[in-house]
Amino acid sequence: MTGAAGWGKTSAVAEWAESRQAVWVGAGEHDRLLRPIAGDPARLRRPGAGELFLVVDDVQAVSAENDSVAVLETICQNAPDWLHVLLLSRAELPFSLARLRGRGMVAEIDATHLAVRPAEIHALVQATVGDDPPGLAALIHQCTAGWPVAVRAVVEMMRDVAPGQRAAVLRRLTAPGERFHGFLTEEVLGQESPAARATLRRLAVLGEIRTPGPEQERLLTELTRRGLVARAVGDALRWSLIRPLAHYFSHEAVLSTRERVELHLEAGRRYLSEGAPADALRHLASAGAHSACAALLVEHGDALVVSGHGDAVLEAAGLPTEFLDDPRIHQVVGEAQRTAGHWAAAMESFRRASRFHEELDAALGWRIGMLAFTQGEFGNTLDVLGRTRLGDEDTQDEARALALLATTCRMVGETARARQAMARAEAAAVRSGTPGARAAIHQVLAMLAAAEPDRREADVQCLNALHSAQAAGDLLQVGWIRVCHAFHACDMGSPRQALAEAKLALRTSEQCGCPFLTGHAHTVRARAYLSLGALDEAAADLGTAVDTFQRLGSRFLAWPLCVLGDLHRTRGQLVRATADYEEALVVAQPHHDLFALGHALIGLARVRAADDLAAARTLADRALGMREGLLEIPARLTSGWVALLAQDRERAAADASRAAKAARLRRDGPGLAEAITLGVLASADPAARADLLDEAVDLWHEHGCRLEEAVTRVVAARVGAPVPDADVCLAEETLRAAGVDIGGRRAAGPLAASRPSGPAVFIRALGAFQVVVDGTPVPKTAWQSRKARDLLKILVTRRRPVPREQLMELLWPEADPVKAGNRLSVLLSLVRDVLRQGQSAGGPLASDGGAVWLDRSRVRVDLEEFLTGAEAALRADRAGQADATARLTAAAAACTGEVLEDEPYQEWAPLLAEEVRATHFAVLRALASRLRQAGDVDGAVRYTLRLLAKDVYDEEAYLMLIATLRDAGRLGEARRYERIYHARMKEMGIAPHSSPLGRLRSYPA
Repeated sequence: MTGAAGWGKTSAVAEWAESRQAVWVGAGEHDRLLRPIAGDPARLRRPGAGELFLVVDDVQAVSAENDSVAVLETICQNAPDWLHVLLLSRAELPFSLARLRGRGMVAEIDATHLAVRPAEIHALVQATVGDDPPGLAALIHQCTAGWPVAVRAVVEMMRDVAPGQRAAVLRRLTAPGERFHGFLTEEVLGQESPAARATLRRLAVLGEIRTPGPEQERLLTELTRRGLVARAVGDALRWSLIRPLAHYFSHEAVLSTRERVELHLEAGRRYLSEGAPADALRHLASAGAHSACAALLVEHGDALVVSGHGDAVLEAAGLPTEFLDDPRIHQVVGEAQRTAGHWAAAMESFRRASRFHEELDAALGWRIGMLAFTQGEFGNTLDVLGRTRLGDEDTQDEARALALLATTCRMVGETARARQAMARAEAAAVRSGTPGARAAIHQVLAMLAAAEPDRREADVQCLNALHSAQAAGDLLQVGWIRVCHAFHACDMGSPRQALAEAKLALRTSEQCGCPFLTGHAHTVRARAYLSLGALDEAAADLGTAVDTFQRLGSRFLAWPLCVLGDLHRTRGQLVRATADYEEALVVAQPHHDLFALGHALIGLARVRAADDLAAARTLADRALGMREGLLEIPARLTSGWVALLAQDRERAAADASRAAKAARLRRDGPGLAEAITLGVLASADPAARADLLDEAVDLWHEHGCRLEEAVTRVVAARVGAPVPDADVCLAEETLRAAGVDIGGRRAAGPLAASRPSGPAVFIRALGAFQVVVDGTPVPKTAWQSRKARDLLKILVTRRRPVPREQLMELLWPEADPVKAGNRLSVLLSLVRDVLRQGQSAGGPLASDGGAVWLDRSRVRVDLEEFLTGAEAALRADRAGQADATARLTAAAAACTGEVLEDEPYQEWAPLLAEEVRATHFAVLRALASRLRQAGDVDGAVRYTLRLLAKDVYDEEAYLMLIATLRDAGRLGEARRYERIYHARMKEMGIAPHSSPLGRLRSYPA
């Protein structure tokens, strides 16, 4: 076991050895005890004893002068089978164990295994100073790197410090005068060899060391094992100081100024020779080698920016102005500023690069044009490119300028001009022969192919663009290509593919430090999440995207605003959706952003259909009139839904047919599913064609669009398709759980176009009793008699026809039968009137003269829906069905309270109340278990706590909760609930398990 001072070697082994037969040889005892043991190991062992452990501590202090090292090596090499030797050392062993290691007889533990884990720090903090401010344990782990002695020092320093001052304690940990600073000076660095101290100082100055020589790599590896250096493995090995040591050296004069300069110069030259210009630039700048920095920016600046090292260029931009007065450097700095989102500064740098001339060369022209493009100022982009001087069109810069021209023309709908520019750009890329030019051309070709529609060609061109950009080492192009590919995948109905691409694009954009790409990556990821039904995740991404584009001042703000409108429209928040779409129109209109305008018009048409069909028709026609290929399907579907709401079934059917044809050509599964649904609802007899909705459900399911799948199931039930009640209940609960208001005012779409064919009466018996007719709660004054409400409660809870005599006995147990019969007739009339709400016929109250019951085909009762859904969910759980968790979640949400919670002491249905209660318990227990198996700790804890809220003495729930928290490393919480568990069991007079935390390490989920 190897580790520098303070890594807890001795403490860990001492605790471990308490329960074992062990002999300990510490510092100062080596010479006296080791030689006798080497001569006769059996003297350590009692007769008949089993295995024995010999612990030799502080091996680095074993003296080599009197052969103690050789004696210890002899013990290791010749130990009998029953003797295990544990060597604890602050340094590498003074002898080799290669032969034993080769035979598999050596186990090695170093500082990386001894670090205190975040969960352990959290438990320690909870037990000592409390986790205040929130996240304190994580901050301690970050500051200490899990070094046990550092963790202990921090906690001791915080004992008498107010929570608001604890962050300052972390900053003082290694400051001169603090005990830990003295420990590092004396016990750690004071014990290191001169070579090790020199290496640590070198790391303190350079920040990291890469590609060291053989001897230095050996030393760095040793320092890593001892816990003083951290090693990161990527494209190349990199070593850096652990955080406490880095902070320690920040307070120390590590090297003289001359030594620092020489070290940085040496590092700069080495990194430049190794092809790492970003690192070279930073070290040359630190050395004050301004001329060398300027030369490097001229030669490698463009490559630095596109490869994601624009921050190094921006750091170098702080050089004295006399070293920066070169148009090539201004151009590089401007591109780095544009990438980082400093657009005003970028424009100024570009103007300096142009010497304030109106005409621009190709290299500067496409860069200034790209700045205008990222601002969403497409008119300005075309103006800049019109002032750009093109020569023989055989360079990468000329190809990039022409590709940007084609892209901008495509964005504003000038397709013919885009194709002309594309032809010139393609020829220029071929002549230039560079991968960067080819990447730009392939990306524009992908955009044009996506509008054809030619999905295969679009995918091929995207892939070619990606390969070319990667070959050019251009991360900025890689990020933009992935963003565009993700947008195309969304437009073509492949949200899962879009989500995967968006995540890669986001990672690339963050690596480049490019907020423009980051905003787009969040936008397209939000579109994918929205299609997949993850509305909360979509909302979070959209908040980030809107903030990003607003901060940048880019008109691309219209794009996330359109998606935000879609999100609010999905949830039925039509006022907010209208505001989003209208703002997007205002932002996009000045430079005619075709995609944002079309998206906003489509969304606004759907929303306005809820209250102004004429306005909705005008908006839908405007969207269709744009004739944009990527928007053809949603525009055609929107036109169809608006027509259907206006009772124009013929036009709606025609729009559905044309949308379905386009969707098949594009292989757009979700588009085809919606077209099928529109076609069914637009037909003269939707019920006769309802079987087609099964195909729509399958398509939604295949593409992961769970909300649209649920909507289609609800619609199918509304038009009379044979959909099981449990499936409809699950679908409605899925929508409600996502925040979709299925009963409110709806935008144009399936829910608005289908009228519920099911019961207009809904009775809530779980929780406070309530009756809702046509969406409106019935006030108590409408009943005229409390006995009328009681009659309905009896019918709800008995769940079957109830004889009139039994009703009379329950309502008027002491009354004369004749009078009771007359009263019952009056009550029945009152209940019918309340449930019919003015309708001349029908109603859910039925009778045959001898019994009275509720016609379940005319009324919904929440407890019936809960019991049906819960039974189906529990069956799915026992059968291990894939949708069992979703069904259990829906069932848990459907139980909104106890049976008749506002009147718990009635005698009508005590057994029903217990049945509901027991079923709810079973659902919660099964759901908590499933979530725990799936690794969703918070979900498992949440539902287990719901169990305990219903029964504070549920021992099984306590044991599951403690085990879940214990296995997740949340030891403080686990200990707290263990104390509560013991107290509850004591109240019941039941002996609790003595140590659930120990017993439940592997509690079965």
